[in-house]
Amino acid sequence: FTDEGVPFYVDSGVLNLLETNQLPIILGTEEQVAENIYSIAFSIYYEAEMMLEDGLIITLENSWLGSEEELINVQRFFPEEKRIDVAISRIDQQGVTGFGELGALNIVMEDIILFQNEREVKFTIDHVQTIGEVQAEGIGMSTQPSISQIQQASVATENLLSQAIKVYPNPTSTEITIAANEMNVEQVELRD
Repeated sequence: FTDEGVPFYVDSGVLNLLETNQLPIILGTEEQVAENIYSIAFSIYYEAEMMLEDGLIITLENSWLGSEEELINVQRFFPEEKRIDVAISRIDQQGVTGFGELGALNIVMEDIILFQNEREVKFTIDHVQTIGEVQAEGIGMSTQPSISQIQQASVATENLLSQAIKVYPNPTSTEITIAANEMNVEQVELRD
């Protein structure tokens, strides 16, 4: 990260399990605005061994680049590479100047994360290309990694987990059955 160029990053926050989390993607600040651009392409990488439901999705509801009717976007999720590629363009090819939220990174984390030691997720933006109204070479960007903290299990998550794993009969003095649906049980510990 350098002070040169327009800041471009995922605004970190707390990630809640089994909920849709929206992390703003920020392009520019009040002091360093993005000037006269109408198209931008970039990749977002994440560093975590997390399970995702439906991958990552970028939404553009609050984009300063334009309304959803003024924008067209394509995106592709590469779970094996822990990456999403995104391209956004104004359909009128008219450059705009602005700063703030370009879009939002939507992510749903499954409850399987409870069995891992993950406590944070690092996001990095790379391979940035912009097209401005006058020039095709784009504008200088300054990216920085951001880290989101993973929220500990809530009561709702624990209830979902207790519904996914069944242990019966209870009480018992000889045998028990453990049914885990589609979950892979790696270890069992019995306590009195």
